[in-house]
Amino acid sequence: MFSDYFLALLLAHLAGDFVFQNDRLCKLKIDPDIKQRMQGVSIHIVIIFILNIIVFRSIFESIPWIVLFLVNSFHWLLDIVKSTIQAEMKICDIDSVMTSKLENTSVTEKSTVIEIDAYDPVDATTSKRELEKEKVTETEKITEKITEKILKQSPYSGHIKSKLKTIDMTVPLFFGDQVLHLISIFIAAHALYNFDLSHYMGFYYQYVNGSVSVSESLTSMKKVLLALIYLCLVTSVANVVVRTLLGGIRKDLGADAKTGRYIGGVERILTISIILAGAWNALAALYGSKTAIRFNQAKENPDFAEYYILGTTLSALFAVIIAVAVKITFF
Repeated sequence: MFSDYFLALLLAHLAGDFVFQNDRLCKLKIDPDIKQRMQGVSIHIVIIFILNIIVFRSIFESIPWIVLFLVNSFHWLLDIVKSTIQAEMKICDIDSVMTSKLENTSVTEKSTVIEIDAYDPVDATTSKRELEKEKVTETEKITEKITEKILKQSPYSGHIKSKLKTIDMTVPLFFGDQVLHLISIFIAAHALYNFDLSHYMGFYYQYVNGSVSVSESLTSMKKVLLALIYLCLVTSVANVVVRTLLGGIRKDLGADAKTGRYIGGVERILTISIILAGAWNALAALYGSKTAIRFNQAKENPDFAEYYILGTTLSALFAVIIAVAVKITFF
């Protein structure tokens, strides 16, 4: 029963956090305005809570309302903290971009003044001073506009921590958040049905000795839950994980990122199907044809080549792991 509750909670979490969370909701959750962030996180938690109810209503006779409320409340708290940190990181990026633009503008203005100094006639001192005053005034106006933009982005712009400017917290935040969610799901499942470690250790030793298989020990309901979890992992979850890990390499993907999600999902499903079928030669054809299509683009752009190689490798690794898990649990 513990595994049933754990898998049900895990499925609702993966579906809510990855499948049913679009880009618009993600942007709302990291909006500099705290009201917008609260709204985005609250919508996200409501979606997960509804998914929990649907999953539990489909499997179990009763719904543990208190446990679901507590686990979703903890999820809400975690997401609030995470979204606040991400919003401040976003402000840091804006702040650094604005500062660099200001510095470039200042350098340009100074060089203009120097040029005026170099070619200024001796008897034109008054006009030179007027030009210098105009340049200073223009620079001050630009500075004021940039400051207003930063202040409009968030009320926290004057309190940004300097550490966030030098450390990219995206990957630690993502994986730390997911680990804490898994811990909360484990605790919630344990509250619903006591986790017996000795039972699972005994099963492990029997599995290692070859006296029992995982597939034979699983009920049809657990297999359905696992199949849905694997589907979430190989599509939406894998897309987000790969994109998060490679986010520091290319941040200007635009529309290509959305196209890559669909291609990556189909590619991983095909990889798993090929592995389960044992047609290893088809893997060479799949990835060879993909590489041939991208060859010219990778040759002309070294940054894209690096992104492409790492992304394809991570995606294939994800598919292989899921394929092994499917083989263990279903065959």
